[in-house]
Amino acid sequence: MEKLYSIATVWVIIWRSVWPVIIVLGLIAASASFPPWRRYFPQPWLFLAMFILPLIGIVWAGGFWASEQSMPVSDNHWRSNLHNILSVLSVVIAFGLAFWFRKVRRAWLVFVCAIFVVLFTLAAWLVGAMAITNVWL
Repeated sequence: MEKLYSIATVWVIIWRSVWPVIIVLGLIAASASFPPWRRYFPQPWLFLAMFILPLIGIVWAGGFWASEQSMPVSDNHWRSNLHNILSVLSVVIAFGLAFWFRKVRRAWLVFVCAIFVVLFTLAAWLVGAMAITNVWL
């Protein structure tokens, strides 16, 4: 149960810092999923595909809360390395999907969503890295 509290704490800290970005992402995805408006938006799975890796990074960071607290700083730790890889992959996938689907209707929405996902990923990476090492700014 403590792991769930850690995951929720990481989510709340990220929410408090980038809540406008998360709301805009949710509104875009919800609008793309709404049946009468579906023809005006790109496919809804594009928005969700961009958003899934940062969420996995949040779960990863919360699941390994303070797991590297007593380890020396100079070492490379696999938990932090995988968290960094998830964050980089999230940015690459967001811009890759925006580039790959640049010819869909309202492609500018996919690009805007990719930028918001990058901002969300940066916040999730920073908070997640602090949670894994338990060293807070």
